[in-house]
Amino acid sequence: MDAPNITIEEKILALKGPILIFGGSGFIGANLLNTILNYRQDCFAIVRTTASLWRLELLKINKENIIYCDITDRQTLATIFNSLKPKTIFNLAAYGSNSEETDSDIIYQTNLIGTLNILNESN
Repeated sequence: MDAPNITIEEKILALKGPILIFGGSGFIGANLLNTILNYRQDCFAIVRTTASLWRLELLKINKENIIYCDITDRQTLATIFNSLKPKTIFNLAAYGSNSEETDSDIIYQTNLIGTLNILNESN
């Protein structure tokens, strides 16, 4: 028996919110955020710096849906989790995916420690 066709809207509306997108200013994160915000407003881009906001600005993402956080800072991360109590998390945060990002300490801190911090806070 074939599964019924489920629309993108139905899939997005079925997600439990609030929704956090870590790495929300990257190509995939910004487009995921934009798509979700077409159907609901309880989705937030988690970004490290203001320097990376150009995609979100081009998409005209509301500033209320952008939160600044360095995922290697557990205290700031805990504050976000305690205040928003997210139910769905997309972790698209990464460092080292661009050829100019070569600092191995930052790669380790962001990709490993940052991910562990997100996992620890989500429990």
